[in-house]
Amino acid sequence: MVKTLYKHQQRFIESNPDRALLCWEAGTGKTIAGCEWLKKRTDTPALVVCPKGVIKKWKAELKEWGAVADVVSRDLVKKTDLINYGAIIIDEAQDFTSPLFDKSRSQRATTIYNYVRTHTKASILLLSATPIRSRPENLHTLACYLGRLWNIHEFRGEFLHMTDKFGRRHYEPNKDWRIKIRPKLELVADIVLMADCADVPKHEHTVINVKWNKSHDIKLRNQY
Repeated sequence: MVKTLYKHQQRFIESNPDRALLCWEAGTGKTIAGCEWLKKRTDTPALVVCPKGVIKKWKAELKEWGAVADVVSRDLVKKTDLINYGAIIIDEAQDFTSPLFDKSRSQRATTIYNYVRTHTKASILLLSATPIRSRPENLHTLACYLGRLWNIHEFRGEFLHMTDKFGRRHYEPNKDWRIKIRPKLELVADIVLMADCADVPKHEHTVINVKWNKSHDIKLRNQY
């Protein structure tokens, strides 16, 4: 059976980057793109790191699309000998974005960064519909995984400021950081929205005002 790819999937596979961040919205085919990406790297052992709940899904997709890779949960990656792999896919990559320059960085982040730093020729594919969870540093970490070592002092100067709001000196994001960080994200990410590959109807929101009366009060009291 001939399998058909969306145009954005085909574009990505044809470009075949060794390191990439796919910021594709849910439902746009990140997993399938990952399988096709792996099929171009059959000369090296490959690993997929993903949430425990989607391990079976990944194994099924790999089999269906003819790709070969070991699959481990993100919680076990720190116990996995990554030196054996020349290609790694990290699904839900936002879970590995604790700041690398922070003392509280997670073991997950440290494990992946150490691998990337010592395996400069390794192929890395990051998948995430929401790459920036809460702070600008999330993007800085993902860029490091891709070999884009942005100067941390310049990065902080662009998106954060020093404050003693909680009684100690620390960095806080600027109020407008979410607006300004999009161009920075576009430097390292392939961004695809569902609307880019499907005819999605325009969302319309309607406010319905319901007059409150005594019967509503009675129903609420009965519920409790």
